[in-house]
Amino acid sequence: MKNIDITKTPLDDKPTWDLICEGHTKGVFQLETHLGKHWCKEAQPRDLEELADVISIIRPGTLKAIEEGKSATQRYVDRKNGSEETRSLYGPIDKVVATTYNIIIYQEQAMQIAQVMAGFTESQADTLRKAIGKKKADLMKKVKGEFIEGCLKEGHDQDDADKIFDIIEKSSRYSFNKSHAISYALMAYWSAYLKANKPIDFYLNWLVGAKEKIDPDKEIYELAESAKLDNIKINTPSHNHLESNFSIQGESIYFGITNVKNVGLNEYVKIKTLTEQHNPSTWVEFLVRVLPNVNKRAVNNLISVGYFSKLGKTRAEMLHEFSCIKDLTKKELEIVDERLDSKKDIRYNLENLNRTKKEGGAVSTTKRLEAFGDIISRLSNPGRNLSDNPMSIAISEENMLGVAISCSKVDACADASYANTTCKELSDGKKGKSIVAAEITRIKEFVTKNKDTMAFVSARDDSLEIENIVVFPEPYEKFGDIIYEGATVLLFGEKAKDRNSFIVNEVHQI
Repeated sequence: MKNIDITKTPLDDKPTWDLICEGHTKGVFQLETHLGKHWCKEAQPRDLEELADVISIIRPGTLKAIEEGKSATQRYVDRKNGSEETRSLYGPIDKVVATTYNIIIYQEQAMQIAQVMAGFTESQADTLRKAIGKKKADLMKKVKGEFIEGCLKEGHDQDDADKIFDIIEKSSRYSFNKSHAISYALMAYWSAYLKANKPIDFYLNWLVGAKEKIDPDKEIYELAESAKLDNIKINTPSHNHLESNFSIQGESIYFGITNVKNVGLNEYVKIKTLTEQHNPSTWVEFLVRVLPNVNKRAVNNLISVGYFSKLGKTRAEMLHEFSCIKDLTKKELEIVDERLDSKKDIRYNLENLNRTKKEGGAVSTTKRLEAFGDIISRLSNPGRNLSDNPMSIAISEENMLGVAISCSKVDACADASYANTTCKELSDGKKGKSIVAAEITRIKEFVTKNKDTMAFVSARDDSLEIENIVVFPEPYEKFGDIIYEGATVLLFGEKAKDRNSFIVNEVHQI
């Protein structure tokens, strides 16, 4: 990516604000949680002030500040969207809280109110803020007395002064520092700008940084899912791209060798050195000349995530052949290497050398011939099906990369063929009745006013994970026993007319 001065980016970039308002905020500073995504979609911020408001109202205190059955967060959004009237807080100070719809969100607003109503100096107002924040009874009593006294001097009556001080005191439990909020909003905007305008570079850098997160696998999974929405392909590591870490190749991002579990920098250096030395182009060349010199566990994991998948064999075949080749002695392997026919498979090469050295073969003694023959026999008769199973591939990639890239667990289900819609198509707005084959990833139950239980569900296929699946009480009661995390199911339903939700009316396990 060409270096850009992020501080000089325009603050009115439409793609950036669209991205934020769509809740497409994975990787966006302060806004990448489910709360951030949800409330960005609800509040629809379109400038830094509004974005600072969103960052401030998704804090725990604001979400838990319930009055008349509604949180301060919801009240702000409802007033902003016009579904609730913005009522006057108190005429003389309404202008102080006008931009936040007459809700005190910021500490600075409380300080301004004290200055407007009680004639406080900036120093006194800051003392008020500190007193409320520290919740010291004796200091609070003193500051309240000064506030009431100041209000009376400014011509306000006792009841109004008491009422406003009570509001200030309550708001202090959740109000945020506005200067911090604006700084956070600017950083959020800058990260969103990069995601909107330099997406492939954005994802590359966030993936490289995933290892620093508390849960790297979760971070990688969420970034990979987010990338799908931007039509950016993230690939498993490949022998064609000998990189240690994530890298951009063409228009795609590839995992690097060390991004695979239990494959460290030492293994990368060995593979790189041997690959550059021998320049292998076929599986049998890798198998004989590179892999025997690399940690066995690392090799198995690289094979399992598809590092050699472009070489014409299944992952199961490669794992089996590697396990066989590891049973050759060092001398036998050297001879196989010297006489290798790279156009033939390993079984042919071993059969061609299944003689003692005196007879022109690779085996040191007649006694060793039996063991050598057993290796060839295992190659010819593995005793199991060596085709690749989508379920095992998906599980291996999840375990070793943090995310299934090549396929999903759903691909292993024969009845998945009944589906006529992918999760990505639903996300893109497909209307009408749909059947989706997906793995359920998350369930959140909700009890309605009628005391019935319904569920909000997240599910994924290999195209995308979607979070806006709704199962109302009647179908949830009927199909709830097969709606659980990890279940592979067919979801029958259609998009809601007024929201971007997929309403499920029938569920079949597959």
